[in-house]
Amino acid sequence: SVQRESQTYASVTFQNYYFRVNSDFFFPIGWYGGRGGDLANIRAAGANVVLNYWNGIIDDYLPVGSRIYDASHYVMALQSYLDDAWAESLRVFVHLPTHDISGSALINNSFIQTVVGSSIQNHPALLGWYQADEPEQNYTPAIDSTFLINRYNTIKGADINHPVLVVFANSKDFADGFPESSLPRFYDVLMAD
Repeated sequence: SVQRESQTYASVTFQNYYFRVNSDFFFPIGWYGGRGGDLANIRAAGANVVLNYWNGIIDDYLPVGSRIYDASHYVMALQSYLDDAWAESLRVFVHLPTHDISGSALINNSFIQTVVGSSIQNHPALLGWYQADEPEQNYTPAIDSTFLINRYNTIKGADINHPVLVVFANSKDFADGFPESSLPRFYDVLMAD
């Protein structure tokens, strides 16, 4: 049986290449695409962190007739997902989508403010905000550093107690698409696929 700390904690930081939860070191062993029904198996496989994409969380936790892909419904579904993850002693990188469900429009900062500014930021399973998945890919509309910097500032304006993460898949495209001067301004943790 895994012993978990209390149901709440003050903050998560990422400093000098280490995560700290309430100043205790935490080494994440992660799992991408962790659907709600798979959390027990993911934990049994040795993971302690999970990331699922926003549409998967809505699909898993809201009935078919009420699947509305907006911020308030995402927060409702996310609360259940975080509860289930916490019950399995898993922490979560919460995905903040860059595009709407159709993929044709960028998500605005009011969506981000609603999600990050909700009570979700106080959930003990929350490890960080996953603000962009492979932004260097050829999305339409495109994601640029200005978009990511604005989102980062919105996230940090609502929650200074959790790091903001970005993942890239192609280092050359990432370097070509995002000027070096913008890089440390839109994430706290940069991850690679």
